[in-house]
Amino acid sequence: MKKFVVLFALLLVASLAVFPAATIAGQTINQEKAMDFMEKVLSRNIDISKYTITLKIDTTLIDVPRPEWYKVEDLSYSLSSENSELTLSFSIENGVITGCGLYLLEGQAITSKPYTDLYDAVTDFLKAYQSYTTIDSNNLIQMLDNVDLTKNSTITQENTKLTIDSRVFGEDYFTNFKWENMINGVAYTKLDITFYDNGLLYSVIDTRKLYTIGDTSINVSMEQAIDIAIEGLQSYSYTVSGGSIVTDFKVKTIAFLFK
Repeated sequence: MKKFVVLFALLLVASLAVFPAATIAGQTINQEKAMDFMEKVLSRNIDISKYTITLKIDTTLIDVPRPEWYKVEDLSYSLSSENSELTLSFSIENGVITGCGLYLLEGQAITSKPYTDLYDAVTDFLKAYQSYTTIDSNNLIQMLDNVDLTKNSTITQENTKLTIDSRVFGEDYFTNFKWENMINGVAYTKLDITFYDNGLLYSVIDTRKLYTIGDTSINVSMEQAIDIAIEGLQSYSYTVSGGSIVTDFKVKTIAFLFK
């Protein structure tokens, strides 16, 4: 019996070394979603089995001018190993992961596999992410075949616009890929991913599951739309921390915005 107890304790300690108690016991639904993202998506890029993962921050944003039913939650995790330390942050809006950022604090990230080039890294991520989100991303992958990933460029195919933007920030070189769903020339949802030059994921922004469009028909004039917006603003308010209510908005000339 004693041998069994000792063996069980050793197994428990070993499991906690990979996913500490803070991340496996008493998790909220959003924390479970964050862990699911790590296991199904991030693990294709980062070898999370080599890290101790600890929840550091879980906060709900309240100083945001949105309806009470609209919840925005920020999570931050520490990923630590002997020679590497990362911070992984999530933004979750109404139960949907809309943002994820990976920040290298110390050492080198322990990757799951090497990438031959940036194309390999992006397409590998998109395939894993497509399986995770269940949103068809084949057209996004196909668009990569029609551009030079080493140059800044913009192409549009049907209702999807791809913009590639590379830039240097500090000592790091990043490449951003942004796919926008377009209707009548206006972008309404997007998938935005950024990579380091070595193929390491830096950030993800995805609003495709957050917003839907009921109808794209335009049945009002610009003037009518402005009148509707101003009328709605008269009764609009939101509450900030401490219980203060922001209301009584003043509207000045806005017609120039539409020219």
